[in-house]
Amino acid sequence: MEFVSIYDCSISHELHHKPENLFEKKEVGCYSQVACNFIVFDKRSLNPFKLPSYATLQAKKWNVKKGYRSFTYRIFKRAESMVKNLLLTTIKYESDHGSSPSFQLPQVLCHSGLFKDILADKAKYQVIPFDGQLIFVGTNRRYNQNLLISYSGIRFEDLLETGDPTIQTKNNFQHFKSLSRWKFRSQTGDQPLECLTVTEIDSLNPKGDRLNEGKKDPSRYTEIKMAYACPTFEYGNDVLDILRNVKRNFGHRLFQWVTQCKYGMSNYLLIGLRSPDYNIWKVQLYDIDSDVIPYLKKYFKQDYIEYQCSSDTLTKVLRWVKDGIKESMKKSQDHDYHNVFELDIGNKHYRLKKLLGLKAEKAYNTAMINEFLEWRKHKNNILASSKYIFHKEWQSKAKKQRKDLQLLSDDFNEMHI
Repeated sequence: MEFVSIYDCSISHELHHKPENLFEKKEVGCYSQVACNFIVFDKRSLNPFKLPSYATLQAKKWNVKKGYRSFTYRIFKRAESMVKNLLLTTIKYESDHGSSPSFQLPQVLCHSGLFKDILADKAKYQVIPFDGQLIFVGTNRRYNQNLLISYSGIRFEDLLETGDPTIQTKNNFQHFKSLSRWKFRSQTGDQPLECLTVTEIDSLNPKGDRLNEGKKDPSRYTEIKMAYACPTFEYGNDVLDILRNVKRNFGHRLFQWVTQCKYGMSNYLLIGLRSPDYNIWKVQLYDIDSDVIPYLKKYFKQDYIEYQCSSDTLTKVLRWVKDGIKESMKKSQDHDYHNVFELDIGNKHYRLKKLLGLKAEKAYNTAMINEFLEWRKHKNNILASSKYIFHKEWQSKAKKQRKDLQLLSDDFNEMHI
């Protein structure tokens, strides 16, 4: 591995704009994953939530632990592309809109989780420069997931969707993701940085506004979170107040939630509190702009300052990655392998390295699916015949796949319990 560059991102307190004034975002596509390896380009997997009644929670009917031993969680095989669905949805977007004379490819393709990681987390990404773009590939294949923790979050989402505690939560294969186009403007006047991202959307606010009533509109997108807290009303009846008083470093967690929503596509945050015995005892919905961000500002000043600087931080880090890769490729003497870089993120310290030889080739071949290469190199759209796109005639195949996966997972789950 070849060292390229290190970057420490300091926070500037000389702010001239709100973060919202430094970026634009717009939904330009979407997909629903309907089985383990099938997607379809619509919103069928996105549904509104149903808030539980006080009596339901008092009766402890919403338990998010029951049934977890029969749960099959999604893992990514070593030879499976971590950006497969992003690339497939990008093909759909470009084939639908790319014929316009004003159309330009964005500089970055990524999952929106990259933004949260850059701002507030630790993670590793592989970065592939391709066709004038940077493709960011996550490396967490979920091999070491805690089965109960994974299940309880998905179970909570299922309960919110159906309102029925008798339903089973069998797996986490189905989800909905929004494809959005971003434009980040710099306070220094540099050229805007454009990104195409996919973001998982957990649910829909069932009310919304009058104009979008009955529609699965982005204005209604909702992020769902569940937090552990012993039942108490010592700190009042508000979920944020409870968590602020019982959780250490809650300001940082709230900052993560805010950035996940603002740099995703969700306008609402729904939080559920679970007891030690995994019963949901409190659920509350918040508007990100009118409720959560003012709360962050009032109680967690330093985290709020970081939020104010977040758009500028993202722009600086992404430009540093872009410039570092460009400079490294100029100096490179290795023309036998594809260029692949590794970005190591940790507490606002960033390290960029270049993968060498067969390691780079393996990373490239794993990430870059044939459908995307055919489209970009030859403008040959083969989505209609892709084995990853759900077709009605493949329904029986999908059912068999789910059955086979369930059988295989029984032994796998037993080893991890």
